[in-house]
Amino acid sequence: MATLSSIITPTNLVTATGTATLTNKTIAYGSNTLTDVVGVTATQTLTNKTLTAPTIASANLTTALTLAGAAGTNGQVLTSAGSGLPSWTTPSAGALILLSTVTASNSTTVDIETTFNSTYDVYVLIASALTLNGGSATLQMREKINGAYNTGSFYYSHRMVANAVSTSDAFESTATSVTIIPNAPSTQGAGLYMRIFNPSSTTLEKMILWEAYQTSGRYEYRGFAQNSSGTQALTGIRFFASSQEIVSGTFRLYGVANS
Repeated sequence: MATLSSIITPTNLVTATGTATLTNKTIAYGSNTLTDVVGVTATQTLTNKTLTAPTIASANLTTALTLAGAAGTNGQVLTSAGSGLPSWTTPSAGALILLSTVTASNSTTVDIETTFNSTYDVYVLIASALTLNGGSATLQMREKINGAYNTGSFYYSHRMVANAVSTSDAFESTATSVTIIPNAPSTQGAGLYMRIFNPSSTTLEKMILWEAYQTSGRYEYRGFAQNSSGTQALTGIRFFASSQEIVSGTFRLYGVANS
């Protein structure tokens, strides 16, 4: 067995005599502890060797790091401008900003009124899991113009219909509402994607484009509608069934970011 001398020199040296195997060991004498022995890796045999404690040089930092001064707010991220200091910024919400959600449940009408204003030039309305009472009801739409839902004969629309075996189209003029989905399903469900352009404009007539589908019969619909009643602001969209009710469906309104 190796023995360690009882002399701890001013240079922090410990002398081992004899033979010993050191593997991840700590050598201690009184209050003096020697760890991380220089030159000892894995398993080595020491015979009349001197173990030297490592020397750590004084820190010499020549580069100063400066971060943004404040902590930022919840959800913000640090952003680099390519030079200078980084800054806290709020990430973009994306192209579509959810504004409101309306859920139909045996509803006579479904009104989407939050929020059409001048913040966005284009709005997107998405409806999913739509079902109506009865197998022959159609999904209809009206626009809220100048503070009231327009029931006059001012709607012009063109609708294309296609399924696996046929295609057709229909044009309606001076109608009191717009047919969005003819013969909407009562069980299997339908979906709708609609775009509303410049609703807050007071110089342009209001135009709407839509795409829809229904799983019953595998029908697809595409169309556009225009309201010729005037150029007043549009502040709402109303959906209703030509007979009975809208049994189910979730309607979500999004604003499309202008930039």
